[in-house]
Amino acid sequence: MKQQVDGRLWAESFLGLLNELKYPRDPWKDAEWTEFVGKAVAGVAERMGCYSRMRRKRAAKGDDSGEYFNIDAIFFDLKSYDRLEFGKDYDPFVLPQMAVELENSYNLGKISYCLWKLFCIRSPLRVLICYQKSKSGLRIFPKRLSAVIKKGRLAEGDSGQLLVIVGDDTVGEDVSWDEYYSAFEWRNGSLQRVHWKQGSS
Repeated sequence: MKQQVDGRLWAESFLGLLNELKYPRDPWKDAEWTEFVGKAVAGVAERMGCYSRMRRKRAAKGDDSGEYFNIDAIFFDLKSYDRLEFGKDYDPFVLPQMAVELENSYNLGKISYCLWKLFCIRSPLRVLICYQKSKSGLRIFPKRLSAVIKKGRLAEGDSGQLLVIVGDDTVGEDVSWDEYYSAFEWRNGSLQRVHWKQGSS
């Protein structure tokens, strides 16, 4: 991927794709919601010229889930990926361009665990998509997650970008995606709000 990996471009593409997809029949079912958001994530990979390995449910006992490092989605630069061929048993050994985690739990501990997993991956961009169910939780969320990053020194010596997209489950279903989701990027030692561009949803 010759273009600059950019968290804000990723966020805008994600928001736009949500508008193009069919809304799940029952958005409160984790499986349906994860499939819906997962399709948007896969679409972002395609728009950014990447091949995406997405986690999928095991179809049968012993079936490979397709999940890398217990991470929900890994994006590989198509040019690098296609250049190296290792046959059907192994994928080419190239570093990912992006790593994405989708977490439906509201629990900060579980969300922090997903964040830690992302920081364990060497990648120019890491994306965490998660949710909160209270206005107070949304208000303190950036500070609490910033404290996790600082306390664990997760971002020290790392030049990759971090994008955190948080869904507000206190709002009704008739709001636009840019009202439902807030985006934050790691800048100057804290998670700072990214404002959506006009017309992005």
